[in-house]
Formats: sequence, structure tokens, C-alpha cells
Amino acid sequence: MVTRAKLQNAVDSAFKKLDALSVTAVFTNKTVTTFDFSTGEVVATAATYTTKGFIETEKSEIDNTIANYLMLTVKTGGVNFNAYTVVTIDGIAYNCSIISGNEYVTTFKIVRVS
Repeated sequence: MVTRAKLQNAVDSAFKKLDALSVTAVFTNKTVTTFDFSTGEVVATAATYTTKGFIETEKSEIDNTIANYLMLTVKTGGVNFNAYTVVTIDGIAYNCSIISGNEYVTTFKIVRVS
């Protein structure tokens, strides 16, 4: 039986071996903290999380052409990625949504912000 520690070590080892192919991903989101009645404005707090990950293109199952989005895989590391809606890679902002995830890795569908 594989232990949790062995799985985490395998994930860490794979990410370390592929480090030269990785990109730096900065996840950002604004969280509403309150509403200021005196000014009539929403008060929000910016949250960011920086990590490394790997990008791959998604291909259409119908005609094997490249789809209009990319996939980004990062180590989960105890982070709740549901709170993030934008990821910036090499200065380019992408909207992101989780395709799959577990306690070890999370894969996102990312689409460039127009």
C-alpha cells in the first residue's frame, strides 16, 4: 500500500525533475471584505499565490486540432484554488477554472484574458 508521504515525495520529485520546463504562475483574486456605507463602495482585499507549474495545449478529440485553451498543472500543497479566478504567466493574464484536483496536484483550464 502506498502511503501519503510516498505519493507526496513522488509528486515533489517529478516537479523537481521537470523544473526546467516549468513556468511561474501567479494566482490572484479579490475577496470582498465589507461594504462601506459612507462611500457606497465595496471594500475588497487582494489575495495572491505564486507557484510553479506546467502548461500543455489541449487538443480536440474530434479532429486533433489545438483547442482554444491551455491546461496548467501545479502542485496543490494545501492551497484552496477555488478562491482564485485569474493566473498570470509571463506577464499574460488568463482566466482559470479547475478541471481536476486532489491534495497533490491541480489542473486548470486557462483562457487568455482579452
